[in-house]
Amino acid sequence: MLVHHTPLFMTACDFFGIEETLVRVLSEDEVPLAFFERQHTFAVESFKPACREVEGGVDICWMKDDIATQRTLMMNPDLWRCILKDYLRRQVEIIHEHDLFVLFHSCGAIVDILPDLIEIGIDGVLPFKWSAEGMDAASIAREFGGHLVFYGGTDVLRLLPFGTQEEVRCEVRKNIDIFAMRGGHVVANSHRCLENIKPENLHAMTEEARKLHPMHAR
Repeated sequence: MLVHHTPLFMTACDFFGIEETLVRVLSEDEVPLAFFERQHTFAVESFKPACREVEGGVDICWMKDDIATQRTLMMNPDLWRCILKDYLRRQVEIIHEHDLFVLFHSCGAIVDILPDLIEIGIDGVLPFKWSAEGMDAASIAREFGGHLVFYGGTDVLRLLPFGTQEEVRCEVRKNIDIFAMRGGHVVANSHRCLENIKPENLHAMTEEARKLHPMHAR
């Protein structure tokens, strides 16, 4: 996997702070807008040659830009479309030119822009965190299954740290059943592995997935 870690919004927040970035964008301040343009240029200049180097040997380019909380996007969806969507579209086009799939990372409730991500050619999103607002497995599978790959779905906040192995297996089965007729689900933890996650629960998750998908049990 090729990792493309040159996010536009997250990097601006690192420089200016989240609140300051949002206030400046809403007030049409030219500074963050110029920052987005420069960061996009830097991103293209850095990952374009990297895509050429890995072409034919790597399948996926992983890119990220955290733009949401557990409840909603950090900015109005129309504002995201106005200032950030086209940059992401152009980056995806370059990645696809080198026969790489695009796996896009953003935590939280990104349901409002999932149609946009599909439109611009994103192939998959991670993490799939059903505890975020509007991201429950049933509605996501119904609306977007087969159009995007959703990577994750096994809860890291409660289930993997505190649940039983059987509860983990039940969640894996439930998510697979929900996506069964639509496709587009990769069983995995809904975020990175935190220190309090039980190793036996991770084992139960992967074992159950392999049992239900024997062709991938190598």
